Formats: sequence, C-alpha cells, structure tokens
Amino acid sequence: MAPPTLLHRLKERKLVQWALAYLAGAWALVECVGFLADQFAWPGMVAQVVTILAAFGFFVALVMAWYHGEKGQQKVSGAELLMIAALLAIAAGVLGIWSRGGRPAESGQAEPYAPGAVQDHGLPSIAVLPFADMSPEGDQEFFADGIAEEILNALAKVSGLKVAARTSAFAFKGADTDIRRVGEQLAVNSVLEGSVRKEGNRVRVTAQLIDVQDGFHVWSETFDREVESVFEIQDQIAREVVTALEVELIGGPQGIVPKASQTGPEAYQAYLRGRHAFNDWTPAGRQNALEQLERAIVLDPSFGPAFASLALARFMSGFFDVVPFHEAVPEAKALAVRALELDPGLSEAHAVLGYAALYHDWNWASAEAALERALEINPNDAFARHGMADLLTVLGDVEGGVRQVELGRQGDPLSLMANVVVAGHLLFARRFRDVIAQVGYLRELYADQPNVGADFISSAFWELGRFEESLEEFVKVWPNDPGVAPAIEEGLRTADPQGAMRAVAEHLAGRYQEGSALAFEVARCYARAGDHQAALDWLEGGYEARLPESLHAVFYPDFDPLSSDPRFQELLRMMDIPER
Repeated sequence: MAPPTLLHRLKERKLVQWALAYLAGAWALVECVGFLADQFAWPGMVAQVVTILAAFGFFVALVMAWYHGEKGQQKVSGAELLMIAALLAIAAGVLGIWSRGGRPAESGQAEPYAPGAVQDHGLPSIAVLPFADMSPEGDQEFFADGIAEEILNALAKVSGLKVAARTSAFAFKGADTDIRRVGEQLAVNSVLEGSVRKEGNRVRVTAQLIDVQDGFHVWSETFDREVESVFEIQDQIAREVVTALEVELIGGPQGIVPKASQTGPEAYQAYLRGRHAFNDWTPAGRQNALEQLERAIVLDPSFGPAFASLALARFMSGFFDVVPFHEAVPEAKALAVRALELDPGLSEAHAVLGYAALYHDWNWASAEAALERALEINPNDAFARHGMADLLTVLGDVEGGVRQVELGRQGDPLSLMANVVVAGHLLFARRFRDVIAQVGYLRELYADQPNVGADFISSAFWELGRFEESLEEFVKVWPNDPGVAPAIEEGLRTADPQGAMRAVAEHLAGRYQEGSALAFEVARCYARAGDHQAALDWLEGGYEARLPESLHAVFYPDFDPLSSDPRFQELLRMMDIPER
C-alpha cells in the first residue's frame, strides 16, 4: 500500500479548516481590539502588538493542527514544544526590533517623544517683552532692552511666579504679534510690554500688563524721571506687576521683589550695551561685549552684575575656542568670585563657576554645588540647566541630563540654544529616532537656519546605518571648510562610508593647531572610520591640552566601540569619570 500523500495528510488533519477558523477568530479579535482602542483612547501600540501576536499565532495554530487535527492526541510532544517555542521566540524578536523601529537599543520612555512640548505648571505666569525704543534718535535700543531684561530678572526671583526666559520673550521683538499668540507659544497667562523714551538726562518708561485670554489691560503706568532713577522705576514696575498678579510672596512684604543693583548711569549704560552685544554673539558683538563690560567695571568696581556678565563672556570665549580655554577659565573664575563677593545672589556667576569646575577642573562636587545654587536663584536659567545636564551625563545619568535640558527648554521654549541642547542630550541618551524628530522640529522653528542640529542628526543617522543621509548632514556641520565635501567624495570613490570618514579625519588633522578643539572632531571621525587607535591618539592629545570637549568622550556614541579598550578606560580614569 502506497504511503499517504501530503495532500491526504492535510485533509486527514483538517489543516485548512483549522487555518480558516483561526483566521476568522483572529480577525474578529483584531477588529474588537481596534474598536475598544478607539473608544477608550488606548495607545496605538496595543492594537499593533495584538496584530503581530495574532499573525504568529497563526503558525502556532498550524503546528497544533498538524499534530492533533482528527487524531485527538492529548499529550504535546517534544517536537511540538520546540516548534512552538521557536515561533514564540521569533515573535518576541520581531516585537523587540519593531518596538525600536529596527534600530539598535535606545533608552526609552513611557510616552512618545513630542519635540517642543511646553508644560503648564498652573502657576501665575508672565512674559516680559522687549520694550520699544521711542527716543528721538532711535539709538536707545540697548537701553530699552536692558530695562525690560532687568524687570524680567527681578520677576524671575519671585517665588510662585513662572517667568518666560529672555531669549523666548525677546523672540517677538519688532513683530506685530497678537498677545494671544505670545501666550500660547510661551505658555503664559499675562504679558508685560512697554516703551522707553530717553532724551538727555530724562527717561519716560511706559508699561502695561495684559491678560492674554481677553487682551485687557490689568495694569498700566507711565514713569517720567531722571536717568538716575531708572532702578527705582524697574523696582516699582516689578512690584506693581507682582501685586496685580496676586502672587503669594514668601515672607510677606519683605519677600517682595529685591531691588535692582545700583550703580551710576554711565556704568549702567556700559553694562546694558555689553549685555546687548553679548546676546548678539557674533565676532563683532563678542568683542564689543567684552569692551563695554570691562568699561562698566572700571567705571564702577562695585557693580556686581557687570562682573558676572564679564565672567560669562570670558568663559564662553574660551569654551568656543575663540581664545585658549586654559587662559580664559582662570580669568572667568576670578571675575565670578568677585561678582559673588559683591552680590551673592547673581545666578550667572554661580553658573560660570559650575561650568569651570565641570569642564576645566573636572571637580564634580564643586560643579554640582555651584549649578544647584544658580538654579535655586533662577530656575529658568537655561545655561545653568545645560550645565547640570552635562554633569549628570558625565556621572552616567543620561536620562537625568535629558530631563534637565527639557526643563531648560520649558522655561525658554523659543531659544535656539535651549532647543539645540535637547537634540544633543537625546543623542547622548542614544535615542536616535528622537534626535531626528527634535532636529526636524528645530528646522521648522528656525526655517532660516536649515543646517541647525546637523552635527547631532548626522550622528543619529550614522548609528542607524543611514550613512548617505549622515554624510549629507555632516557636510553641513562644516559650511566654512570647502575641503570636507571633496574629502567625503574621494573617500566614497575609493572605499565606503568609513573610508569617507577617514578621508575627512586626515583632512581635518592637516588643519589642526596645537590646543585646538579640532582634536576632538578628528577623534570622532577616526572612530567612525573604525580606526580606534588613531581616535584614542587624538582623544589623549585633547586630554593633554585639557580641552573642554574631553568630557564628550562619554557623550557621543561614536566612541562606544572604544569603551572596552584599556587606553579608553585609562583616559576616563584620569578625568575621574565614573565607569560605565
């Protein structure tokens, strides 16, 4: 008698009937889950997971049908168990890869990432818009901006009042913007706007507090005084605003807005000019800021805010490689210490000391104490938030770093820097898809800066294996270096994406000058090229030059393949960076 054919076995075990019955049941289950998900607003992942599991369950059902069918065996055999286990393992693997979007494991979060999200903390809130310059010559913009900024800084010290940071509030400068739109974008329920008219030694300041919901004026006042009385005007406006918003002040009347720092009109105007130039951080603006702030402290050696602002300007000049970092830091620290001797409540000076301890001294305890103090004084200080985020990342708490820059962005939602550092810390947390989303949001927000975030998104694309997109973005990182693009093209012609990065590394190495931050970029390129020893050579050179970027060896995923190398571990030990 001939052995039964495959078709005969399929009929005997009623495999087709089992398959049809399972498909009908699975379809009904998926439809039911989809309906319930719509009704109860379940996350979309629920229906997707059920669909994937149902698909793999189909193969499990076929295994059961083949072995059981009409045979009625009650005992599950070892072969069945192996098949079912293999199918379930494959299903789990597919689910794991799908949940990560097909990318290497990234640190996750419970809710989908929403770039630019602003939280409403339920506190009375205000944005101080830049005051208009109504002076006859139209040359007092710095003075009008300075008055608005001083009022903003005073209000920021009031407990129980949420104040939009300067960068975001000043983003509406010169725009005929509807107050309601300002409220929506900055998540505030009131706006202070005004104007300044300065003529000779007289100044007229007009201010009005507006409710963003209905557009009505809550309070308005005009002050006509001598220039010497500008501090009294700022204090009075701040006090009137606090009263109008009915903010509960800690300590009663004594807890009301502290008085602005006092100095002479000439020193104060030099200080305002310096602040104005610093906020326009161009090469010319940077030089002008340093000159005006130095002039302010010469005119008044007891004016603490000028020392604090000069400390920040000095530090940033070194941090961004304008002057040697090892020269800038001691000067910045001395200025910050002097500022705090004159006024211990200057958050800017505390933040500078925190950054110096973090990036120059590699003293984590000192950095933490200074940055925490800065944030106690001004929780909206995005600069200090960024420093705290970097510190947490150095110590291994990368998600804590993300939370810090998100807090900084919430207080300053329209700030370019506050948004860019979010993209950076998402990269440091290896959340590559989120980096791409954040940079996309950045480019929508700053449509006139199509290259913003190029460094971070290039790294994210590289880690996801999207090399062509990564190299396209990498070229944008170097708009002033015409040699980068040809190096990439040549490398691709003769090798592959790694070869392109090697060609770029060699090109940048040829431009290197002793002590330059370029050492870190050369190391990153060699790391991407797969030349770990060359990458370590350049990292060690950066350490010897005490470059601030040395800490970034544990930030960027480019260096992950080096992590087990003894030379890399020794480098981290020398910088006292905790083991990963």
